[in-house]
Amino acid sequence: MSGRIAVACLLAGLAWLAPFAPAVASDRVARALLEALKANGTIDAKQYEDLSRLVEDEAAAEAQEAAATPAVAAPRPGALDVFWNQGIRLESADGAFKLRIGGRLQNDWGVLSPDQDLREELPNEAGQGSGTDWRRARLALSGSIYERIGTKLEFDFVGGDASLRDAYIELMKLPYVGTFRVGHYKEPMSLDELTSDSYTMFIERSVMNAFAPSRNTGFMLQNAPLEQRMTWAFGAFRATDDTTGNGFSDDGTYNLTGRVTGLPWYENDGTHLLHLGVSVTQKFLDQTSARIRQRPEVRLGNPFFVDTGSIEADGAQVVNPELALVYGPFSFQAEYAHTFLQANDTPDPDFYGLYAQASWFLTGESRPYKTSEGIFDRVAPERNFDLKGGLGAWELALRYSRLDLDDADIEGGQLDDGTVGLNWYLNPNVKTSFNYVAAKLNGVGWTNQFVTRFQIDF
Repeated sequence: MSGRIAVACLLAGLAWLAPFAPAVASDRVARALLEALKANGTIDAKQYEDLSRLVEDEAAAEAQEAAATPAVAAPRPGALDVFWNQGIRLESADGAFKLRIGGRLQNDWGVLSPDQDLREELPNEAGQGSGTDWRRARLALSGSIYERIGTKLEFDFVGGDASLRDAYIELMKLPYVGTFRVGHYKEPMSLDELTSDSYTMFIERSVMNAFAPSRNTGFMLQNAPLEQRMTWAFGAFRATDDTTGNGFSDDGTYNLTGRVTGLPWYENDGTHLLHLGVSVTQKFLDQTSARIRQRPEVRLGNPFFVDTGSIEADGAQVVNPELALVYGPFSFQAEYAHTFLQANDTPDPDFYGLYAQASWFLTGESRPYKTSEGIFDRVAPERNFDLKGGLGAWELALRYSRLDLDDADIEGGQLDDGTVGLNWYLNPNVKTSFNYVAAKLNGVGWTNQFVTRFQIDF
């Protein structure tokens, strides 16, 4: 009886040790227990041999099981986890390294139909016909390394050549000033201009966009204080070639540009908000020239309808107030821009532009707002499109805009546009847009223009 009790105790002890000790260690403990039981006379020689054989068989089975189980390698320091989050992401376990591989394709199809008076006014009877083009075909790499260093590199391949878009390095999380950036990127001016073209309400930005300096190469500080209820940005820029970011001469043009935004009302994670902002730029032209021109709100097939031509000038100032409201599925956005030009050979002209636009999500979504930058962000449908009843997100939009380039001795023209839009967001990365644009060149004529865009961005 005592031998059976000993065997039972031994087996219970081995079962208790198994989860906590490696196979080799538990085998050694079992043999030590057998030796002690034999020496004390608790078990006889036959029981000792039987139990020793049992321990050997158990050890062999555990070794075979361990060999069949694939070893899990410990994560290497600096290893990146690859996953999808509305784009291809690579991120280290500690968050010190975060990279994103992204891109976008935008294919436009359109029909342009000007009246006879406008057709005769435009050069070579341009601005009429039908067809298609690739508006953008971009690839980008962005992210942060060593927690505090950010970067982005983006190229556009439309036309067969690689054109530089964003290319910058930044030092992040600085006390008081937030982020310091150097490189080629958009100057901080205009809500419509700074919102990505993948997320804008219409296929093209308003005609007022002619005043926005867009991308140049320079230095900028930016931050989002008061728990991101406010943003500010200020930079100094050298006017450069838009496809390379390069610029060098003895008569260079430099800009000082700043923008401030605030959210006096922000509730329900941004589904109810009021955005106010203003941006200002000072252009040092140094007796070079300025030129402002614009197409209607369809890029495909259109020439410039209004154009000041080249104006010799010492400098210019642009002031651009902003307003936006989101109230559930409804949103409203408006801006006004005024340019004061110091001309050399003519009286100083002033030009202005404006737009007001509104949209309604028929499926109930709200326009997302990015508080860290004071701009609008990617729309994510409440339910993606599928064949099981998912509709995606549907947005109906309306806009009026004006650009007036007539003043003093400059007769650049006045352009008024009205646009009706319908956007279908199949999922956060795929969007189809339909726009009808009625454009009037003051004193000349009208044009009716229809355009559709098929877009994927990630």
